[in-house]
Amino acid sequence: MSDIVLRRTAIAMSKAGKQVRLRALRPADYEPWLEWINDPAVMDGLDRALPATGEQHDIYIRTNVTDRSDTVWFAVETIEDRSLVGIVWLWEVNNRHRRAEVRIVIDPAASGRGYGPDALRALSEYAFRILGLHKLYAYVHERNARSRAAFERAGFTLEGTLQGEAFWDGNFAAVWRLARFAD
Repeated sequence: MSDIVLRRTAIAMSKAGKQVRLRALRPADYEPWLEWINDPAVMDGLDRALPATGEQHDIYIRTNVTDRSDTVWFAVETIEDRSLVGIVWLWEVNNRHRRAEVRIVIDPAASGRGYGPDALRALSEYAFRILGLHKLYAYVHERNARSRAAFERAGFTLEGTLQGEAFWDGNFAAVWRLARFAD
């Protein structure tokens, strides 16, 4: 895993899309991130049942951002004014099979401006060209059509539908698995 850490550090500042750039997370990013994940619309999209406390978020950051060697995290900032508009990450990077799950959260105040697809394209470029991954995939709940559209605009395609995979608001619902492959 140290090989990934070295490559991740060397390129962290250079991945940019047309509207956004990916940069290393900073402690100042944690508070807005907590606000976003506690927004009801974002909670629904992320399939969070309860809001997170500051202490819970700190523990999550320590155990999943700081201490994990199989994840790669980036803040998403606009190129125009360098304002923070999201967080995007590769989850459970698997070097043997050369794949990783993609996750993203965008500031609700910045949604609908194309930042999500642009960040996903930049992250994909990083994953394929720098980490040498072959496949990226994401799970999207069927009630989150906007997220699916963002992934599709970033080059992901529907790989499968997991019927009855999630239970939400008293009903079972499907989860889409979207994937993108290296060129």
